[in-house]
Amino acid sequence: MLELFGGPDGPKATLRFIEEKGGAGLWSWDLQSRKHGWSAGIFALLGISPDTHTPSYELFNSLVHPEDRIIRPDGRQRWMLSRGEILVDATGRPIRAIGIFFDVTHHHEQLQSLRISEDRFTVLVRTLQAAIWTARSDGTVSNTLNWAELTGEDPLKFHG
Repeated sequence: MLELFGGPDGPKATLRFIEEKGGAGLWSWDLQSRKHGWSAGIFALLGISPDTHTPSYELFNSLVHPEDRIIRPDGRQRWMLSRGEILVDATGRPIRAIGIFFDVTHHHEQLQSLRISEDRFTVLVRTLQAAIWTARSDGTVSNTLNWAELTGEDPLKFHG
């Protein structure tokens, strides 16, 4: 087993390292007591302090924007990816949910920039009344842009 930091505080130091360097945080939810547990990484991602906030679904939900992003108390927007699973007891009854959050804001912003560039390209092609088509290495046309508008030809016929 990989051990990044040794000694009695090794597991804690390893978790801190992973959370800080990876932009992550761990969460758990005891399904019987309904209590939530958050690592220091979750508090950091949410921009709140464990000294003044108690982990809860209500607290987390109060930070979620309807467009599925986190709005931190300082006004910064963050996009998170969560992965989790349900743990069951010996009888198969769910007892706990555990998971991890990753800050994917940088990835989201890159995708948004790409979409903006694609939209600008599309507007440019239409403004110039150009037609663009792309083909795979075998010569099969895979995409057309503005072709039908300019030629009146069905793209499916052209793709054939």
